[in-house]
Amino acid sequence: MPLARVATIDTINNLSDGDIWRFMQTRRRVDGLSGDVAWAREHVQMLGRPQAATRTLAVENVESDGISLEGGIRLESEKLPAFFDGAESAILMAITIGPLVEAEVDRLFGENQPVKALVLDAAGSALLHRATSQVHHKLFIEAHQSGYKTGACLGPGGAHWDLSGQRAIFKSLPLDEMGFRLLSSCFVYPRKSSTRVMPIGRNLKVVSTPEESHCKYCTNKYCLARE
Repeated sequence: MPLARVATIDTINNLSDGDIWRFMQTRRRVDGLSGDVAWAREHVQMLGRPQAATRTLAVENVESDGISLEGGIRLESEKLPAFFDGAESAILMAITIGPLVEAEVDRLFGENQPVKALVLDAAGSALLHRATSQVHHKLFIEAHQSGYKTGACLGPGGAHWDLSGQRAIFKSLPLDEMGFRLLSSCFVYPRKSSTRVMPIGRNLKVVSTPEESHCKYCTNKYCLARE
């Protein structure tokens, strides 16, 4: 199989308080938490270690129950084939901010500091989202400049792919070397991690009208389908 690309992601200095508020599960900003949000932004900058691994594999066969990729990688799902009509390859990816943020969150909860713990957890989610968006952006631009169309980024555990799909991601990428672990539940450690597959192809059929496609569930502002 082609070698995987592993790289650190320079997103930390771009994180804002507004990014964190998006993950605070509040309808509006709460003045009393502004100091905690600023603290969490600085703290997550010290603890977060964003990095990503990607690998592009040729699509060998699209069947009714899944996708066969080179190297014996199989994406088992009856819903994925609809996104691979005309796909030549699939980009498999895994992004993480490392384990230190969640370890600090657990420590804060253990020391009865739930507010700081919850705000720092939101900051970790914001950092992961920023890192994931940056990886998507880079992959979309590279594909677009090479004349390829890109489809929706879909992850195990979503509406179109069972969580057991994590096994295919771990089989295709050197995640053990990056500190990832696949748990018996098929959840991933570190928790602040994201795994995805994205179909690409010159003749890929892309349905991007929100009312007709997966796009209505997606907030990825960098997706070329939106452009």
